Amino acid sequence: MNILKQTIRLINKNRRTSVFLIFSLFVGLTSFLLISARVNYHRSFDSHVPGYRQIYRVVSSAYTDNVLTVSQPRCQRALGETLEKEFPEVEATGYLCGVVENHFIIGDELFTNDNAFHCSNSFLKLFNIQPLQGNLQSLLTRPYTAIVSESFARKYFPDENPVGKSIYNTPGDKSRSRRFTRIYPQTRTFTPIFCFRFMITCTCPRH
Repeated sequence: MNILKQTIRLINKNRRTSVFLIFSLFVGLTSFLLISARVNYHRSFDSHVPGYRQIYRVVSSAYTDNVLTVSQPRCQRALGETLEKEFPEVEATGYLCGVVENHFIIGDELFTNDNAFHCSNSFLKLFNIQPLQGNLQSLLTRPYTAIVSESFARKYFPDENPVGKSIYNTPGDKSRSRRFTRIYPQTRTFTPIFCFRFMITCTCPRH
């Protein structure tokens, strides 16, 4: 009790210094908590995926006069297949890339969606994206097919099942529509790649 009284007296006696020290302590603790949360956020990427420590992203870098000028998470699509063939240590590869045209038509509704991606079946397997219907092995393996998230399905097909429905790129050829084959559950993760609305296969039939 005496210690408490002495502490209060010291604070009252040196108010400016005490307020400054308390404020400094508050700023220090707040900074520590914010930095810790940020670090934890970055370290938690993909941690829900089995074997996430063995999954790597390929980044393309460009140098000018030995100075890094461009660094982007992209590469030629064939690189993954080549890595699998040439390096036994590479067990699987997959790709996810944005579409060129982001304007679409469903029925009579025209809309723009920046969260549409071309995707490979192997990418879905790598990140263990399980559909609500059907099985993972067959997803995006056929030409002109697409899978959609629950939120996309609720928005554009509120009272019906979207499986078997068609979506068109515009401008484009309506003879090459893409049919929805599966719905995948809405996944809350820290990884931006899971923020897409729907994914479409890049596989096209050979003529």
